[in-house]
Amino acid sequence: MDLIEFVNARLAGRAAWAARAQILRDMLDDPRREIDPNVRNGAEYAWREAVEEPAITLREVATMRVILGEYAKVAKNEGHDDVEYADGWVAALGLLVRNYAAIWTGHPDYDPAWAPDVADH
Repeated sequence: MDLIEFVNARLAGRAAWAARAQILRDMLDDPRREIDPNVRNGAEYAWREAVEEPAITLREVATMRVILGEYAKVAKNEGHDDVEYADGWVAALGLLVRNYAAIWTGHPDYDPAWAPDVADH
């Protein structure tokens, strides 16, 4: 698994998590549903613990997918005749993607070789 595949897999997980949270939110907000107060309190707690605003998470996922797509293109030097320009974008986007991936440092599929160098900061 390479860095882009790893981050895409984590983004898919975040998107699914946000979608489930939104379903829970919709169920809690449905005035036709009679929900036991204890269940409602537990669900409200789970909602807050899971994700306060699924729309923000889904926008984060969409944004990172655009960044990953651009990174994949410049890493393959697609669409850029100017190699120096492309190299600059590879470095910049690579730094961003590696730092984002570092969120999941403890994940079993995370490769420590992806860790951003201290000199990158």
